[in-house]
Amino acid sequence: MKNKFNIILSSVEPKDKTLDAVTQEAYGLKEMLNGTIFNIYPFNKPSSLLPTYLYKRNLPKDINKEDRINILFHPSLRKFNVLKKAKGKFVYVASTCLWLQKPQYFDFYNKYIDLLIVNNDRDYEVTKRYLNTPVIKVTPGVDPKGIVKTTNPRNGPLKVLVASAPWTKQQIKTKGLKTLFDLISIRDDIHLTLLLRGYLASNIESLINKYGISDKVRLINKSIDIKDYVQNADVVFLVAKSHGIVKSIPHSLVEACYAGVPIITNELISFSSVVKKNKLGKVIESVNKESMNVAFNSIIANYEIFKNQAISYDPVHYIESRYLDDMKNALFNIFNIEK
Repeated sequence: MKNKFNIILSSVEPKDKTLDAVTQEAYGLKEMLNGTIFNIYPFNKPSSLLPTYLYKRNLPKDINKEDRINILFHPSLRKFNVLKKAKGKFVYVASTCLWLQKPQYFDFYNKYIDLLIVNNDRDYEVTKRYLNTPVIKVTPGVDPKGIVKTTNPRNGPLKVLVASAPWTKQQIKTKGLKTLFDLISIRDDIHLTLLLRGYLASNIESLINKYGISDKVRLINKSIDIKDYVQNADVVFLVAKSHGIVKSIPHSLVEACYAGVPIITNELISFSSVVKKNKLGKVIESVNKESMNVAFNSIIANYEIFKNQAISYDPVHYIESRYLDDMKNALFNIFNIEK
């Protein structure tokens, strides 16, 4: 292969790479393309939105060579200085909702990137409207890892799984956890399992104690096999109050589909359209206690209906091997690379 692929990450990598969807995708693409991984995130711990000029650690030394294809993974579109340095081709892979981004931002990308890859129809339609740069949609997926549809009857409190943990203190609020804890404090029919990524355990434990719900919440802060948790859940929960913090096609919701488990999510997350269309659970408009309460009441009252819908739905489009093949084929076709 004449062209060399630089795979560029821009966020903290957990020690267990299976705990982060974007990291999994980047490393999978590295193996598929025989590329090299670089991480330009400037710190060792997650932080809130940082100035883009800080993202310069560990830049590929050959980024200015014309035969290099540089592939940057980042949640949203940002004006990275690294884009200006690249002399070769530059591919930007965005994982969270772009349809809320301001149109004036797109002028920058018309100048500095050669290809934008998005993962959902919403983002594709918006970016095609504002970008002259080529835009393609590649549907992401998971490795089902032996996950099977579960038909166990629901007994006792509703077992809720949150498998997309916050990275930063701000995300404890923006991923709806604080609101969820508040709701659980007034209900005895909801028990929560929260999978962490090695960060914020003490902060979340303090919040759990503050709401007096330690008997209703279980924290898992270690490497796990997701099937052991998603197959034992009654519902998988994931919401976001702002764009840029949750993937448009979250792995935890796709894994719920493979396990036949109903979902609660919100409109901001693009996968909500799949949940709505296939009646896989409840989609809330506003992330607040009242809307969450209504959603949980509906799930509990109509559990067998939602469960049967979830079992009958086939998430075959969302599989990791297919995603990696589609990514490779798209890159080779667009840049005329011999296979």
